[in-house]
Amino acid sequence: MIPLAIAIHDDDRRLERRTCALRRTPDGRLGALCEGVVLPLAPGPRVDLAGPWFYPDDCPLLLEPPGDLDTLLAEQAADWWHLDVSGHFPYVFVDVDEPRTKHAAAVLRAAGLAVTRTGPAFRPADNGRFYRSFVRLESASATTLPRAVIATALADFEQAAGTSAPIEFPTDPHWRDRAQAAERDLAMREEELAVARAALAHLGEAAERQRRHLEDDGKLLHAALTAARDRLAALEQRHQDLATTLAQSQARLAEAGVPVAADELARLQTDLEVAMALWSETSAKAMEADEQVARWRAKAEALESALAEAKHASDARAARVASRPPRLTGRKREELETIAAVLLPRVRLLPGSADFIATEVFDWHDLLQDLALLNAPGVQLRGKPLRGCTGWWEKHFSTGQSDDGRLYWRDTQGLWEVLVSDKAAQNGDIERLRKL
Repeated sequence: MIPLAIAIHDDDRRLERRTCALRRTPDGRLGALCEGVVLPLAPGPRVDLAGPWFYPDDCPLLLEPPGDLDTLLAEQAADWWHLDVSGHFPYVFVDVDEPRTKHAAAVLRAAGLAVTRTGPAFRPADNGRFYRSFVRLESASATTLPRAVIATALADFEQAAGTSAPIEFPTDPHWRDRAQAAERDLAMREEELAVARAALAHLGEAAERQRRHLEDDGKLLHAALTAARDRLAALEQRHQDLATTLAQSQARLAEAGVPVAADELARLQTDLEVAMALWSETSAKAMEADEQVARWRAKAEALESALAEAKHASDARAARVASRPPRLTGRKREELETIAAVLLPRVRLLPGSADFIATEVFDWHDLLQDLALLNAPGVQLRGKPLRGCTGWWEKHFSTGQSDDGRLYWRDTQGLWEVLVSDKAAQNGDIERLRKL
């Protein structure tokens, strides 16, 4: 029996590496016994669980290495290491453990390549595959990197890669769809913020126009009040003059012993009563004008206060948007989701959660405490049922700036589906969760 380390794939997704026995398929190709069936070998070497298969009884065992095995093994290096020059720095991804990674870095240095860093890999290479570790090279050699030098230097590692433990990296196969959904959700929030800013600007313009109208009305009322007060002062002076004249006339007539003419007295009394009535009417109008000015001034002050509060809220929101980290790239989002998947295997973040955590949560303490309780077996996270969504629960948490964070979760056969959001998006979130 000829054993061989083979990469197991399911269509385009790599599952693991396993040592399998070689057999010859009925159509003459090399095959490997895997999952109880014989799968044809592809260069790498690799097998595809989604491809054709044969019964083991129809495929004889190979007792000696066949001649066509060399062709498959010649391309094995490309299966356990890969050169990625898609970013600023060129990376050599290797599917080996940490000691072999450091040994590979030493071999590359000995071959004349400038190695700057090594470590575990938390993102896929540009071929879509996950590898266990990476070796980062100088950026200056990204365009003229000698791939043949790397292939020659790493030739001794082919057997080591073939016998190393398979990579087991928990990740969601639909992470690209989730990333796109998060991008759409973030774009929608930015559009809503732009609409809110436009509405606030329109409100500010309307408030400014109203304030100018109130100022003009106040000036007119003030002018009218000033004129009424001047007229009232004149009437008071006339009343005093008439009263003084009447008293003097009565006194002179009494001294002279001449009776006061009744008609003259009646005329003076009538003028006095008219002046008093006019004085009372003007005084009432002046008081009414004072009250109207006070009411308009109170309305203007209330409007200015509301406008100042709205502007303050808008400035605070704009400052939060301006101070939050830049939008996550696919790589950074994937790293955050990978970390959550490794540390919280019983929690699955719904699309949009990773973006919200990275951009809106400034203190992760409360949120991570709640997620850790969800992930712990046999521990119940305290919350309240979410209205309108059967099976969903809700809990508040602090984002580091306010207590408007919202955590929604439900149990799906031992796996918690979780959405992390805030109060502002609650109506849309409830509608979204109701459709799941």
